[in-house]
Amino acid sequence: MTTKTMTNYHAKKRRNTPLELVVNEYVADLRLRNLSERTIKLYSVFLRSFEKKLSDPSGKGQLRLAEVTPELTRAYFTARMQQESIYKDHPCHPETQQRLSPHTIHREVRTLRAFGSWLAQQGLENPFRDLKLPKLPRPLVEVLDAEEIEKLFAVYNPDTRFGARWQAMFAFALDAGVRVSELVGLQAADLEIDRFRAKVWGKGDKERFVAFGNRTQHLLLRYDNLFRDRQCPVFFQTLEGAALTFGGVQTIIKHARDRSGVKRLHWHLLRHTFATYYLLNNGNVFELQELLGHTSLEMVRRYTHLAHHLAQGSVELRRRSPLDNLERRGMKLDRRPGANGQRGPAARPSAPDPDRGRATGAR
Repeated sequence: MTTKTMTNYHAKKRRNTPLELVVNEYVADLRLRNLSERTIKLYSVFLRSFEKKLSDPSGKGQLRLAEVTPELTRAYFTARMQQESIYKDHPCHPETQQRLSPHTIHREVRTLRAFGSWLAQQGLENPFRDLKLPKLPRPLVEVLDAEEIEKLFAVYNPDTRFGARWQAMFAFALDAGVRVSELVGLQAADLEIDRFRAKVWGKGDKERFVAFGNRTQHLLLRYDNLFRDRQCPVFFQTLEGAALTFGGVQTIIKHARDRSGVKRLHWHLLRHTFATYYLLNNGNVFELQELLGHTSLEMVRRYTHLAHHLAQGSVELRRRSPLDNLERRGMKLDRRPGANGQRGPAARPSAPDPDRGRATGAR
């Protein structure tokens, strides 16, 4: 058998491989490329769901790679865009009457295009080569205003472990603009509180330094000295002293949103707030790009437009720490939550702690 015949033979054999096995091979390759576990999980969960939905409903036969065609893929996305509910057959969420968001469809198309590029690199046909990325809406970037920030600082009693941790992580997010994954991955050894900076690990395990101001330094020190378990190397922890997780942070954010009344609160809003106030405080876009860990200036330009719009109100700010500058302008961050959310004596939160009993920090 000639080399060419052998090549054709192996290519034909690979095309007849069950898609599930090819996906497993692709996920293993993603790990070799040192992608983040969250990215790998997103790719893996979607591709396995894609394979399951396209397979024989009777379960008698596995879908083979050769059977995945552009026509089948287009039919899949047509059905996805027309479906009327989400979370169908989900083990944790009840089915909800709601269409899929454009961002979900966009992410799924991106995942299949990346998978298709990998197939082409393996010498196989790419059935996703003609998939076009759908256009996404470009809403105006929102930021927290001073009143909302003041409410969120006062939402928990800072003399408790929960409240001290909340103020430290909230301040760090506003002053450093970190992603959730960077916050939960922050090691105590990488936090140089006396030098007003921390080393974080961003997407693709890229490390960078972020800075923070005086108020954040004070809150980090307070949490570290009074409440943090020194046996755990991770800086932000559950109430039991284990490493805080992505799901744990989302639970804390939801609890703070419900308790404070700031209904639009989500983690990335803190990142948007940092970036916009940084530019208002005379920071430049190239510094901001480095601090945010962006590889391009595209997202930074959106913050530039928003900062320019906000600056029309004659903002006079000299330093770049959002919290320090807001305090100079009269915002009070030392309030204690009272019985009706007003200023008053220190009191423990009436609602249960969101991550109480989560020794592993997981959902």
